[in-house]
Amino acid sequence: TAVGSSSGSTVFAAAAQKLIPLIGFKWTVRVFGFILVVTLGTANLLLQRRLPPSNVHGGLFNIKAFRNKAFTFYCISGIMTFLGLFTVLTYVSVSAVEIGVSKDFASYIISISNAASVVGRLLTGMIGDKIGAINIMAPSMALAGIMTILWPYAKNESQLITIAVIYGLSFGAFVSLFTVPVVAMGEIEDAGRRVGMFMSLAAFGAIAGPPISGALISPTKGFLVAGYYAGGTIMVSVVLLLVARYLHLRSLWGKF
Repeated sequence: TAVGSSSGSTVFAAAAQKLIPLIGFKWTVRVFGFILVVTLGTANLLLQRRLPPSNVHGGLFNIKAFRNKAFTFYCISGIMTFLGLFTVLTYVSVSAVEIGVSKDFASYIISISNAASVVGRLLTGMIGDKIGAINIMAPSMALAGIMTILWPYAKNESQLITIAVIYGLSFGAFVSLFTVPVVAMGEIEDAGRRVGMFMSLAAFGAIAGPPISGALISPTKGFLVAGYYAGGTIMVSVVLLLVARYLHLRSLWGKF
């Protein structure tokens, strides 16, 4: 699923670059809507339960789940991650134009990063099965944070592409694996609700992150402050991720 979403991001970014000049913005969005009706419609038709329905008490948002300190810290980590995660993908094409990259090619840098993310999501998913999800997420996210901080320092097309590729490879780990620890932090019958709670909270970070970065870009007339902000929030999320891991394992070492 994670690989599919990254593939879609790669295709849509490139398709928009070609379609907007030909059919305009409105019809480009409509074409994307038709594609999503077919793909998501097919996905919905193919969905099948693995387990029979269970009568789980507590409502859609079960406050009792936060009695688990590991889950609480993991949710906070998710919010912090999304506050910074999409900054590079949102503004990398704008920064590319600023350093002299052609407008036609600038938007393709997003596709390049998402294509690299396909590889990152697949490999880290496989590695996570062997050594534990957080054990691969933490160093990968740290690398994504470093790339976010370095992004404003790129001075030419080659440097920007290199950062975009490494960033795509590294942030793919989080997108591919973030549900795995949530499932392990409680009963399997309640796993779907916990995942939904985590994603609902993390969504606040995803909504707020890019606008905050944009507000930092405008007054400073550059991307440096935004890079430090977004990269910094990702690095803070890594620390919180490790705290959640320790609280779950009650040990500094182990597979999780």
